Amino acid sequence: MKKALCLALTLALCLSGCVNTTGGKAPRTSQTYTPGTYVGAGEGNGGTIRIEVTFSENAILSAKVVESKETPGVFQQVDPALIDKVIENQSLAVDVIAGATHSSRGVLDAIADGVRQAHGSVDALMIPVAKKASPSVTEDADVVVVGLGVSGIMAAVGAADGGAKVIAVEKVASLANTNATKTTGAWVVGSREEKKYKGALTKEEAFKHLMEGTRNEMNAQTTSVILDRGGDAMNLLLDAGMKFMFAFANPEAKDMLSRGGHIFTSPYEERAAIFEKMLADRKVECLFNTTATELIIESGKIVGVRCVRRDGGKVTLRAKAVVLCTGGFIANPQMIAEHFGGATINVLGNTGCTGDGIRMGQAAGGQIGKNFAISLNEFGASNSKAATKSAKEPWYPQSDVFKLPILGGLLVNAQGRRFMNEGDMCENTMYTSEPVIRNSKYYSVIDQTYVDRLSTTEILKFLGATSNMSPMTASFYNGMILKTLPAQLDAAIAEGWAYKANSVAELAKQFHLNDLETTVAEYNRFCEQGKDERFFKKATYLSPVEKGPFYVVEFEPSAWVTMGGLKTDGSFRVLNADNRPVLGLYAAGADADLWSAPYYQGGSCYGFSMTSGLVAGESAAKLGS
Repeated sequence: MKKALCLALTLALCLSGCVNTTGGKAPRTSQTYTPGTYVGAGEGNGGTIRIEVTFSENAILSAKVVESKETPGVFQQVDPALIDKVIENQSLAVDVIAGATHSSRGVLDAIADGVRQAHGSVDALMIPVAKKASPSVTEDADVVVVGLGVSGIMAAVGAADGGAKVIAVEKVASLANTNATKTTGAWVVGSREEKKYKGALTKEEAFKHLMEGTRNEMNAQTTSVILDRGGDAMNLLLDAGMKFMFAFANPEAKDMLSRGGHIFTSPYEERAAIFEKMLADRKVECLFNTTATELIIESGKIVGVRCVRRDGGKVTLRAKAVVLCTGGFIANPQMIAEHFGGATINVLGNTGCTGDGIRMGQAAGGQIGKNFAISLNEFGASNSKAATKSAKEPWYPQSDVFKLPILGGLLVNAQGRRFMNEGDMCENTMYTSEPVIRNSKYYSVIDQTYVDRLSTTEILKFLGATSNMSPMTASFYNGMILKTLPAQLDAAIAEGWAYKANSVAELAKQFHLNDLETTVAEYNRFCEQGKDERFFKKATYLSPVEKGPFYVVEFEPSAWVTMGGLKTDGSFRVLNADNRPVLGLYAAGADADLWSAPYYQGGSCYGFSMTSGLVAGESAAKLGS
């Protein structure tokens, strides 16, 4: 019932508007309730949201959040704005808050739960609310930046510092809702803080590391520019008051991630405020809840962009240059399937990243690149059937079952066959996206002995050595025991993404894993001899699957962001199929073809996005001046 309600809400939210047609004075339906106050529950991005909903005989009188684990800077966009729309319109068919989709749906589900408790009809509250579009407007600028993730913010900064009048459009409600405020850190070469330390990472070391490690898959021209200018981009953040912990300050930090690691210590809300001030100080005009839909082309040049506000109002922005920074396409299932072999990838990052910039660039003659990668969820896996859809940082409520793939145990594909060295998922989780995407759905197979050990042993001791997991990931799990794993396995079974059986043969039938018996027999032989002769996994990960009951868990990949997009040159001009610039068009960050497949260097997604945005903005300003 709850899943059906979520689907109904999602469909209605996609089709509806959010203006008040009743003035808040009378219900829009002939709805009746049992008067009183009820506490409804819904699942948000951070866990359960509980809302106290009060009813008269024929109206929702009030709704008050009494419990929430959502990120404050994002949730303040939802509460009270979304709740006010529900009360004003006496409708659940109101627009979600852009960039806070999961939180919005959790609120609406909680109010709907209250409606059911008050013996009201949820279906009767799903009548779409009429929209009233704001007036159409036209504005002029030197540079228009589309998207205000970190690449867009830095593009606007770079263009404004170059003397350009800048207008930026962003489809979500505020900077707090973009990926710019949510990432752990940035991998950058040459910041003033790095230069304080003897043996600081050099451009030459970083360049060779990236090009040799990816077998020259990365765009050497853009990589060189980014490594040249990354320090400048980071210094702008430092000048603005952004706070970091510097991994390279540790004398023992010898790995490449630490040597370039700038880890945010400014909380989300503070980051958003700092970014807002950076833009305000440069008089950048920011249009939120506004989606760019089409580039304007005249005489073969890009001269602006057409946009639409969330209420349907049209905005035309004329400019001498446009910079595309819409953050890739992690939330566009069609593009995911197109570029990742038919895979389904659950969204961890910004639900507003639907490939708008890439599609507009292609329509204007830009050539799409050849490399596509994802920043895989380093905290585990996900399943769309689960109450909490995905593994996240350990402080978020979630199912510990999602951690199974990153602990090195037996993983199989849809045929019931192993498909990788599972130890790599533990030691290099974020960079093992290729085998996971290739299989899309994959399965963890364990026995009761494994469950008993894991639910009574600290994770790092279970793995045998902290070196088996990356230092940063290991720090999250230091001292953690998955005590509730047995109960959470039962919950996963009830939700339909796990199964328990007394034999491997019975287990295989549940998800049609036809070769599972043969695979388990071979795997147990490897465990007995202490050597994996198929994928050569370390012996420490070899735990036999032999003592029932047995468990199989279905997983789906989840990711923060896609990487890969429009071909660019070293000035981040978009190139056509002949490698000639599309005049007036620039791309940066996840909209640009800067990456290897798979994602190779931790922190470079943010660092490269930030720096490419800065350089693209500077380049656009020169064209616009």
